[in-house]
Amino acid sequence: MKFGALAAAFVLVFMGCGSDPKAVTNDNFRNAIVADFMKNPTHAKLCVPALQTPYEMVPSPTNLVPEKAAPFDAVARAQYDALASVGLLTAARKSAPALDRIYPRHMTSVPVNEYRQTALGVSNTSGATPGQFGSPGSLCYAMLGVDAVQNWTEPGDLLGQRLTEVSYQPKLVDVAAWARNPKVEAAFPQIAESLATIGKTPRKIDLHLTNLGWESM
Repeated sequence: MKFGALAAAFVLVFMGCGSDPKAVTNDNFRNAIVADFMKNPTHAKLCVPALQTPYEMVPSPTNLVPEKAAPFDAVARAQYDALASVGLLTAARKSAPALDRIYPRHMTSVPVNEYRQTALGVSNTSGATPGQFGSPGSLCYAMLGVDAVQNWTEPGDLLGQRLTEVSYQPKLVDVAAWARNPKVEAAFPQIAESLATIGKTPRKIDLHLTNLGWESM
């Protein structure tokens, strides 16, 4: 996904100065939320856990010993294949040693698909850490913006800070094309549901008043 244009659009929100940034207004709270998105991009990203790569998987369970094969992870296979179909992963056929616990003893090797991330996959992944005990990170498919500030709690003082909780309506401002692919939607129903419902549920954020105006906690 390309977020440069999105960041530039966020900056436009701050144009048109002249009002008091410390005032309790929709515009000031909206600006504070947008500033939080710019400062902490993860707050604006919609993501799912990324799949582990490189990863080897049997393309079909037909050669498995039936009583030892269940439950075969058809869900994971569909997810890997879906991401490969949209260019986030590559899938290469190779041979791998057969495990006696899963395959008949006469089988010494079995064909598998080896999945690896592509450059597109890497560019859509956030927070990955390398190494044996690393994390695959998160696969991010959309960015949020602020559609409207709905309401807020009466600002009050707590531990020397003036605080308020703001409720706002989010909106989708940048959606990766692959996220709307039918294979991806079928394999990752949480992505399809999120894209369909993101504007229907308000979100909340805590803000505090500083010398420069309202900012996220």
